[in-house]
Amino acid sequence: GFSDMGVFLDWSSGYQKDPALWRGWMADQALYAKSDGALSEQQAADRRAYEASRTAEQKAAFDRMLSNTMDLWYAHSAITVVLLTQLPD
Repeated sequence: GFSDMGVFLDWSSGYQKDPALWRGWMADQALYAKSDGALSEQQAADRRAYEASRTAEQKAAFDRMLSNTMDLWYAHSAITVVLLTQLPD
């Protein structure tokens, strides 16, 4: 069995945007990607607030994490580590 198994999600330790500023419409990637002029004034304001909810330093650290460290494996040499490269069916 897996009585002594643990799961570590590395990306969740990075600086995240403020979840209190998330709006349901933002899940529509095509809508979220539109220019401010193509959104309602409220949607544009919501998106700006959400995107600005991290400081410049936090955003830079998050970007470094994504591009420079996501391929590093954090584990003790005596621990079996599995890298999930795609979602299971």
